[in-house]
Amino acid sequence: MIPNSDYLALIQGVVSRMANNAFLIKGWSISLTTAMLALAGGTKNEIFCVISIIPVLLFWWLDAFFFYQEKKYRDIYDYAKSDSFKTEDLFSLDPNLLVDRRVEKKQKCSIRWQVMKENAVWSIYVVQLFVLFIAFPIIRALS
Repeated sequence: MIPNSDYLALIQGVVSRMANNAFLIKGWSISLTTAMLALAGGTKNEIFCVISIIPVLLFWWLDAFFFYQEKKYRDIYDYAKSDSFKTEDLFSLDPNLLVDRRVEKKQKCSIRWQVMKENAVWSIYVVQLFVLFIAFPIIRALS
């Protein structure tokens, strides 16, 4: 069966939005970290370095969510192109179409941690945390 090109375009649109969301989250995380470092340097108060660790970790978690969703939709795209595609799945945008929800609910945190360790996700946040940990003693010495 040849997949419906409208369905493939629909899935590709979702994949593009997920990728764009991940990109925006990385931008917001870098902007917030930069602003907090500027505030910490300007006030010579290292508490802003400590406070900014929390949003970096939250953005990292959220970026992993969008990256995982994007991977699910890429799998659906590949499934829609395959010979095993079922017509009743046509125009279904359920991200869990190919995933057993019960298994995923049991392993939700472990799956998210695995995704957080993907190269596309972890690198930007580890660098931010490294910069914050380096800036902390420097700002403390300034005060």
